[in-house]
Amino acid sequence: MFDDFLSFVHLDFKPMKKYLLCILGIMMFHNAMSQVVDDFEDADLNLDPAWSGMLNTFTTINGELRSNCSALNSVFYISTPNVRADSTECRIDCRLSFNTSSVNYVDLVLISDSMNLALAKNAYFIRLGGSTDEISLFKLKNGIETKIIDGTDGILNTSNNHYLLIMQRFNDSFVLKYLKSGASSFTERSVKDADIFTSAYCGLRIRQSAASFHNKHFFDNLYIGPVTRDSIAPAWDTANLYDLLITELMIDPEPQVALPLAEYIEVTNVSRRFIQLNGCKIHDPTSFKLLPDLVLAPDSIVVLKIIPSLNNAEDKIWLENQFGEIVHKVDYTDEWYKDEVRKAGGYSLEMIDYTQPCIGFDNWKASVDISGGTPGRLNSVKGNIPKDSWAPSLLECSIGNDSILEFYFNEPVDSISLLSTMFRVNGQLSSFRLKRLNSSGDIVTWLISFTPDKTLVYTILFSGISDCSGNRQMNTEIPLQWPSPSVKGNLLINEVLFNPHSGGSDFVEIYNNSPLAFDLSGHFLADVDEAGLLKSSYAISSKVLLIKPFQYVLISADTANICMTYDCPGANALKIQMNQFPSMPDDEGTILLLNQQKVCIDSLHYRKDWHFPLISDQNGVSLERLAFAMNTNLKDNWHSAASTVGYATPGYRNSQIAHPFETDKYFSLQSKTLSPDEDGFEDVMVLNYVLPGPDYIASIFIYDMEGRSIRHLVNNRTLGTEGMLTWDGTDENGQKTPIGIYIIWIECIHPNGEKIRQKMSVVVAARI
Repeated sequence: MFDDFLSFVHLDFKPMKKYLLCILGIMMFHNAMSQVVDDFEDADLNLDPAWSGMLNTFTTINGELRSNCSALNSVFYISTPNVRADSTECRIDCRLSFNTSSVNYVDLVLISDSMNLALAKNAYFIRLGGSTDEISLFKLKNGIETKIIDGTDGILNTSNNHYLLIMQRFNDSFVLKYLKSGASSFTERSVKDADIFTSAYCGLRIRQSAASFHNKHFFDNLYIGPVTRDSIAPAWDTANLYDLLITELMIDPEPQVALPLAEYIEVTNVSRRFIQLNGCKIHDPTSFKLLPDLVLAPDSIVVLKIIPSLNNAEDKIWLENQFGEIVHKVDYTDEWYKDEVRKAGGYSLEMIDYTQPCIGFDNWKASVDISGGTPGRLNSVKGNIPKDSWAPSLLECSIGNDSILEFYFNEPVDSISLLSTMFRVNGQLSSFRLKRLNSSGDIVTWLISFTPDKTLVYTILFSGISDCSGNRQMNTEIPLQWPSPSVKGNLLINEVLFNPHSGGSDFVEIYNNSPLAFDLSGHFLADVDEAGLLKSSYAISSKVLLIKPFQYVLISADTANICMTYDCPGANALKIQMNQFPSMPDDEGTILLLNQQKVCIDSLHYRKDWHFPLISDQNGVSLERLAFAMNTNLKDNWHSAASTVGYATPGYRNSQIAHPFETDKYFSLQSKTLSPDEDGFEDVMVLNYVLPGPDYIASIFIYDMEGRSIRHLVNNRTLGTEGMLTWDGTDENGQKTPIGIYIIWIECIHPNGEKIRQKMSVVVAARI
């Protein structure tokens, strides 16, 4: 069959060509101690098998076991020895002639540690009834009852309930099936549970309330023993999520090793059900092919040659069932080979661990079989990958544009779980559409369903994303604000270090002085040549990176070096390392900040003489901006960072700040004292002014108490209508003035002849 690359393999039986039709019989050759079989025809509960417990509460009528208890509000049972706890099948025919309820139900106890089923501490049992009128599987562990398979609500809410029940256990997996009398197919549920692996008894336990429920429980054809997979003619099932897996891919058959020179895809049925392939499809992003018209049995493999073409470098391949639902998806790259020789061709990619089907890179590798692959056979690399117990965690959310969000997770996520992810935007349900999952499985791109208002912060809550081990992420909440175009005054140069210590790095700090958000990937730092013309510009970020309202950004060629040299305590600050950084000469230089249109929105022409003159060594000392509202290129708007913060504040609030002011005078002091000792407290005198109009020309002198002029602070300078001036406590020769009281004399003259004169005092202080 391999000649046409359509092979069909099952581990323990030979299938028919098109439909699998099986006539099955109960296996009669097992040792009597390994199974429990009773058709209740002999009307004797003491023989073959011997039942114990409340025998008088049951009787046999016309070859059926029937309840026979007339006590009101009672619980009664019968049990028989059963030591089978694994690789076990239980079947029984149940007929209940009443509507079940929370106090009228039947428990078929499959595994029990006690003959008295009412006192069992560890057990598995199927319950027919309960408050939701369903057929469910329960676990009793240390006396605590837990529902592990939840049946369909309300199916027993009728006066005539007749079902064939089948429960199969395979190691740590339970499969519960039930077939309603007259129906054509089973309802099936499954679960993994490995808590209890020992048994002593099995049996029936009944709870009833009123007389109207008496003698209305009927049972027949009980079997508990080895799994008899072929004992029931199967109803063909539709593949659900991960029932069928893509387990091997031959994406590059050249150069040929030993297999036929053709691409193929291997599909394995890892479920315990018979899967109808007719109508299923194998897809790539541009085409699909129908799967063959056959039924794939449990543990069986189909190898497909008629497939979409497989790209060698990377591709997306997925299986769909008859309803268009994705069953399994593989986004592979040739890096999955993990072997440069086999990557060159002739070898297949094989899945390692079938229990973790949505893991990408870590769960695939090149076949190590001498033929180059194992189509239709057990994979040569098959093994176990350790499972984690933690749900995926969101590392970052990035806004691509007005309609796209990107989620970055700490591990690969299950692509199928993305299809049912729930979103709420500001508390309201919202439908996001999945656009893309990257090849490594940890970056998800969504299309949003609303037009964002860029002045608002949105609260987005999502849940339901799981990893390949089934760990499901619960509610995750993120605040988001969509970026706006930036203009002058939004983003400001707030701090610069242009003369670092030997071996250190320059840095620029940006501050968002607005209630809007901006995308830094569309912004640039630039420098100029000797003629003052734009020399080079450098993108701040290669990917979308949002700066939030009133947030600081540290930018450097080596942010790690900066944060080793200085404290970087700003938890909410951005830290960006640029591969190329503008030139920042030690004596003087110019830094420009450009927006998306390469328009300059802020610039700084700094000079080294802007530093506090009493600092003997300016190496490693940054210049800090004093006020956001003042012009960036005013010398009075900059001062050396304080010694108390290590001479720089990268990524957080400056140590030297001029605060907003209110005054009823034209000129006012921010503080009546200054202490120029570089401790970050009142290191400079800040003189704020608000003038009645423009074009005032100011002269400002500082005198000591003897009336001597020690500093001509401003000499015939034209002032704006408002602003600030600073004095660092030095005289005309740059020497520190003695402590004491000093007089500030201000005279402003307007071209129309109006004059403003004002006098005030300030104290130069020092730490004692």
